[in-house]
Amino acid sequence: MTHLTSLIGWQGLLFLLAAWLGPALGRSEEDARTRRLSGLSGASNDMAEDIECEVCKEAAERFPKLLEQRPSSEAEVLDMVSTFCEGRKHGDGFDYTLEQEGWVVTELDGMHKLERKPIYRDSRRNVMDSFAQRDGMKLACINTVKEYESDLARFLWKKARSRGELNSTEISERLCYKISRACKKRRRRPRNRDSQTGGSEL
Repeated sequence: MTHLTSLIGWQGLLFLLAAWLGPALGRSEEDARTRRLSGLSGASNDMAEDIECEVCKEAAERFPKLLEQRPSSEAEVLDMVSTFCEGRKHGDGFDYTLEQEGWVVTELDGMHKLERKPIYRDSRRNVMDSFAQRDGMKLACINTVKEYESDLARFLWKKARSRGELNSTEISERLCYKISRACKKRRRRPRNRDSQTGGSEL
């Protein structure tokens, strides 16, 4: 080691050690990140399933205002519906809209609920972190709106073309109870939190 140090100097030796250890450390960090994201994904799926009805109803509240733009064709309505959940660019989706309006996802006894309240962190009440909340909200929107975009667009276009009054209650009844049936599904059984996240907190 002394002979090697005299040849390349301490700075050179540190550089070699960094080059040797760097990839191993990087893999370790990446593996940890993958495990964490995997846990978050499972939690987000359960969250989305629990809050589908509430998210669907909130989505229905937005469509009358969107249709005030007076779309000229069913294709235009379909484009509006298909981009509603995820937006046209990052930060433009319905999940970000809900978050900005103060909607949060709370957890009690392994089940999730969408509530509107000031955003705060309280581990005792098991409030999900921002990433997992938005992911769950977005998945719930995709499952109840985007997955049924053609049927919803056809219904909205028919109402828009007839010039009849379109209210959120009628859209909610059609979308959340008849088309997606998000508010008529049997609720899932709660799962142990540790089994969803590998024992780690979100």
